[in-house]
Amino acid sequence: MYSYRCNSYGVNETLLSIWYAPGNGTIYDAGNNGTLEFEYNFGAPGGRVNFSDLSTHFFLSIYAWQKSAYKTAVALAYNHVTKEEILVGNDWTVTQVGTMLQNILSQIPYPMFVVALEAQTGYLIGTSDGASVLNAAQDGIIKVTESNGVFLLDLCSYINATFPNLLLSDQLNQISRIINATQLPIMFNRQINGAQYAVRLDLAPIVWDEAWLTAQYLNMDSVKQNLNKSSKTTEIVILSIIVVAISVGSLFAYVIARQLNLVSTQINKLKHMRFLEVLEKEKGFQNASFVRELAHLQISLHEMVSIFATTLKTSNSLAQRSQTASIQVKNKPSFHH
Repeated sequence: MYSYRCNSYGVNETLLSIWYAPGNGTIYDAGNNGTLEFEYNFGAPGGRVNFSDLSTHFFLSIYAWQKSAYKTAVALAYNHVTKEEILVGNDWTVTQVGTMLQNILSQIPYPMFVVALEAQTGYLIGTSDGASVLNAAQDGIIKVTESNGVFLLDLCSYINATFPNLLLSDQLNQISRIINATQLPIMFNRQINGAQYAVRLDLAPIVWDEAWLTAQYLNMDSVKQNLNKSSKTTEIVILSIIVVAISVGSLFAYVIARQLNLVSTQINKLKHMRFLEVLEKEKGFQNASFVRELAHLQISLHEMVSIFATTLKTSNSLAQRSQTASIQVKNKPSFHH
């Protein structure tokens, strides 16, 4: 037997020890005949042991050992040199599954619960609430039907109502068949302690043919509350934009109305020949509008009125001259022969 120091990814890095003992050939002391010597790389090219038949690879059901939960990976190999068939086992601790689920859910802003269990047996593998998967004596694994957790009780209630009169293993088998046939998770809604939850049942492939059944409970009341809060914030923003737009529009309309009234008043004064109240000798219109279009209108009116005033002044001047000439003719002495 070879022991290696592995990194965090499970890849062997350093050979720690080699154990070799012939044993007596019995099942109780089979010994180690060195068959796997230098074969820790699982049958690299040129190696003696063939691990290529994946149909012989499988996982044993979860079990408890020294107060921890384990799953054992088993593979059959063939030594084409010694013609031996070899059974290889590797124990995997699954204690960290619950911790991993907790870390994942800590990044999600909504209340959730997730459980992973063996799809064939219903034994618990890990839960996001940190509950132990071991029994009270810590020498065995509990099934989903043996848990007193609120969510697990609800899950069992749903399974029993959906697949009645069946053993747990048969119920789980039905769920797996539906998911595999549709390639879609099973979705449904549940109410727990007055709160609405959306539930998702799905299969999580691990390696080889191993798959875990996961149940995910999402608190929809919390989601809706957050959406309503976001909607209210959006409504306030939109209402503020509308109020600002109306205010700006009203102010603009008021300013334009004032400017139009100014121009209208000036035109009305011009209509009644009150030029001095409107025109300035040097600057043209008094109180010129800051609106470009209205200012252009005022300039045009100013030019028109200026021409009219000049024409009128010239006409008045000619009329006065004509009148003066007539008076002079009348007053001129006459000579009679």
